Amino acid sequence: GLEDILKGRKGASARLNKYILKNKKSIDRTISRISVLSLDGVVRASTDPSAVGKKFIAAEFFKKGMAAPAVVESAGAANGLPEIVASAPLLSVKTRKPIGILANYLSITELNHLLTGEFNRTLGAVSWMKGKRRTMEVYLVNRDAVMLTESKFVKGAPLKQTVDTLPVRRCLESSEEVSQIYPDYRGVMVAGASMCLPKIKWTLLAEIDAEEALSPLSDMRKDAAIASAVSALLIVISFGIFFRGINLRLKRL
Repeated sequence: GLEDILKGRKGASARLNKYILKNKKSIDRTISRISVLSLDGVVRASTDPSAVGKKFIAAEFFKKGMAAPAVVESAGAANGLPEIVASAPLLSVKTRKPIGILANYLSITELNHLLTGEFNRTLGAVSWMKGKRRTMEVYLVNRDAVMLTESKFVKGAPLKQTVDTLPVRRCLESSEEVSQIYPDYRGVMVAGASMCLPKIKWTLLAEIDAEEALSPLSDMRKDAAIASAVSALLIVISFGIFFRGINLRLKRL
């Protein structure tokens, strides 16, 4: 379809627009739009008609997508939130040489659905909310140390809440992952683990308040104290019965 457009064939752009809208975008509802770009960075076809004719030759997704399949963060969404753009080279059917790129756009809100478990619910998972902790949250931080997804504790956190914490700094500086207790973006001590995504400089974090994480230890201490008291009482009773038995025997003698 792109080759037909580049050759100037009549109606080629309209045909390709219709094809990717009907046959490709419908495959995955998480894709917000699909665009086909030529080597000069111009959008030749798209599921969004307003994008056709726009130029993205300087865009990171275009530069990386020319060489190999790539995923980048882009700030081009109409609602002001970033998008995830997955791009890959398009090759000529005959020569197998690059003639452009294919770009799939996903809204950052899709990540919220994934990290909160909402995505599992839409797939029919019955137990998607079971076993969730009161203070546990999973979220993403971008290369600017700013939260990309929703926060359980801060309203309107995406692209506003700074997360200058130990695991984020480690990921950005050396791609080192962390699993320990540390202060989070609220200044609260949490038990957390991080995963680094070095290609896009993102940090994935799973955290729970240390107080809640360690609460089972308090229960264990209480149980141990009760068990010790009961054991001591049983020992005293057993000793009393034994002593009484010996005392009776001595009296009989």
